[in-house]
Amino acid sequence: MVGTLGASLLTQSRADRTKRMEMQAAVEQRREERDHAESLLEAERARNRAEGIVTLLGA
Repeated sequence: MVGTLGASLLTQSRADRTKRMEMQAAVEQRREERDHAESLLEAERARNRAEGIVTLLGA
C-alpha cells in the first residue's frame, strides 16, 4: 500500500512539474511574440517618419 501511494505521489509531482514547465514555456512564447510585434511596430513607425521627412524635403 505504501509503495503504491508513494508512486502515486511521485507521478502527481512529476505531472505538476511538467504542467508548470509547460505554462512557463507558454508565457515565454507570448512574451517573445509580443516583443516581436513591438519591434515590427517600431520599424513601421520609423519608416513612416522617414517617409514624412522625405515628403517634407521634397515639397
